[in-house]
Amino acid sequence: MTSAAFERIQSSGPPETEREMCDRVLVEHDADRQDMVPWWRSLSQYFSPRSPKIDKDQSVRGHHLNRHLLDETPLFVRRMLAALLSWGITNPSREWKELAVPDVTLQESPAVADFLHVLNERMSAARARSNFYKAMVRVYVEVSVYATASFLVEEDERDIIRCVPWGIGSYGLADNAADEVESASRIFKMTARQIVERFGERDGAGWKTDRFSPHLASAVNGRKWGQSFNVAQLLTPNRDFDGLTRERAFKRYASYYWEPGTKPVSDRQMFLAKEGYDEWPLIVFRWRRATEEVWGVDSPAMMVLGSAKSMQQVESTALLLL
Repeated sequence: MTSAAFERIQSSGPPETEREMCDRVLVEHDADRQDMVPWWRSLSQYFSPRSPKIDKDQSVRGHHLNRHLLDETPLFVRRMLAALLSWGITNPSREWKELAVPDVTLQESPAVADFLHVLNERMSAARARSNFYKAMVRVYVEVSVYATASFLVEEDERDIIRCVPWGIGSYGLADNAADEVESASRIFKMTARQIVERFGERDGAGWKTDRFSPHLASAVNGRKWGQSFNVAQLLTPNRDFDGLTRERAFKRYASYYWEPGTKPVSDRQMFLAKEGYDEWPLIVFRWRRATEEVWGVDSPAMMVLGSAKSMQQVESTALLLL
């Protein structure tokens, strides 16, 4: 799928609005990942039962968390592999990444060397100050099990950057012609308090609610701050991109937030926010990419899923014989 997918050419009828485009792409992404959901569900049951819910069918987990496990070996092996990957690739106790310039002659310049040294030191400090390393531990867990993992990199006033993990099963991806992720969407939960803190606008002593759905507005006005709501996010090339302005709504990549499943009654209710990025902000890890597939495959857990199932069956049979 390329950026043309986000600018549907219609031979008749009114042009597609931004909100219609967002709702359509959300449905397309959900359909694209359905083939992977049964596989992810099995992997979750045997290797990561406390992972986020893989799909909407997992409405209740509770005491069912470990019902497929009699032998916990897969859990400990998964944890050990994630720890080894973290220690060997992005070890926070040593410098594992340095910037350089391709010109060897320029690299030997004292001024260039000093500049790169300062830049590397600042990047290292920014990673250590943020939650980057915590996010990477989660990445190693998910990519070793599901073969795909991702997190969003946001600017943060306090910590410079903030990494927002996207749980497997909650998001969809699409590649461009160069096999690079070019669009992504997700649906996640936020409480009324989180929504007004993230997207709300002050109106005197209260909050403006004209951009909220009636249900959300009622919760905010009634101070039901713990009530949860679905929020959708779409990252996509911005069809309103304007390289001459610094306004976030006109940057190269757009980020839309809205309440899915609601019907806006005014232009103000189309989106909770429309933001933007100069560079693609979602870091996506794939263990191995199959041809013409957007999702990773052949992770260690995928390769030994049959053995993990057999192990539990053997353990169950042995217990019955006691």
